Amino acid sequence: NIPRLDYSNGTCPSLLVEPQRTNLALYSSSFDNVIWGKSKCTISANQTTSPDGTTNADKLIEDSSTGLHEVYSTTPFSLTVGVAYTKTIYAKSSERTQISLNFVTSGFSQGASVIANLTTGTLGTVNNVGGVTGSTATITNVGNGWYRISITMTPASTANFYADFSTALNGAINYTGNGTSGIFIWGAQLEVGSYPTSYIPTTSASVTRNADVISKTGISSLIGQTEGVVFTDFICDGFEDYGTPLSINDGTASNYIWLTTFANGNIRAEVYNGSVQASITYTGGVVGQRYKVAFAYKQNDFVMYVNGTQIGADASGNVPPSLSRIDYNLVNNWSLALLNVNASALWKTRLTNTQLAQLTTI
Repeated sequence: NIPRLDYSNGTCPSLLVEPQRTNLALYSSSFDNVIWGKSKCTISANQTTSPDGTTNADKLIEDSSTGLHEVYSTTPFSLTVGVAYTKTIYAKSSERTQISLNFVTSGFSQGASVIANLTTGTLGTVNNVGGVTGSTATITNVGNGWYRISITMTPASTANFYADFSTALNGAINYTGNGTSGIFIWGAQLEVGSYPTSYIPTTSASVTRNADVISKTGISSLIGQTEGVVFTDFICDGFEDYGTPLSINDGTASNYIWLTTFANGNIRAEVYNGSVQASITYTGGVVGQRYKVAFAYKQNDFVMYVNGTQIGADASGNVPPSLSRIDYNLVNNWSLALLNVNASALWKTRLTNTQLAQLTTI
């Protein structure tokens, strides 16, 4: 019951609001466990400080043979065709400066892979095989030499997939090792979804983190009951249907004013009073981009601004009565998007269009 703050964008934190996710990878930071197979490498446990501040990060050390120096899940994951999955790992350079994330079936017959450079913080080309298309990857600097790397892949056919991590040398995963060089790894995660969420530690069983639900009730006096503005400044790291940066409502699904996102990249402002009273949609939202959204409401006078531009207006509709609650989720706790909320605000009067443009300009 404590809000999580994300400082990755600087000294001023964002409020982190995430959907429910499950980490399917077992013993997520214990690669010396037998659940993780080792091929042409060894694991030395607890060799350096991990991103959680304790000495629990392992070292993957290559042997002196030629081939793929990898640690992999001994129990494969049976994935659903057409569903996106995201695999992540934290890694830090040691003698080796590259790691490969291989999200593949046995023999690399289907799946995707990418090599990350742990000194420059850059990614190579995402490679798809076996009918897989459209896979994506990310790399994020999390401090103290650590990077979090992710790869998102959608299976093309029914198969068993392995979570596989290996050292790389000069962009190649098959090479002759020297028996002593390696990299540090920590915090493996495999989750259903088209983008990575924050790390969920596991041991002998998968672990589910519930959706973040942030709300405040009994604040009718702070909400404009006949007119006003809802405003939020956020970065959406992944669009999902009904991911809501901001909602004011009466605690039911019958009366609300919300700003919400959709999987197709749309951002919608909607007013509902027993039925839809007004609805204005911004199209073409991009993952990772910052959006400043303001929606002004008043009877028969609704307008939406995004990043300094008027998106649309609606001159017909009623304002729902008795608004008493603010949420960073939908009234019925539907799916949330992954949001980094920089700021949100309410006004009890309808600002002018000039003010709305100034408010939302980045």
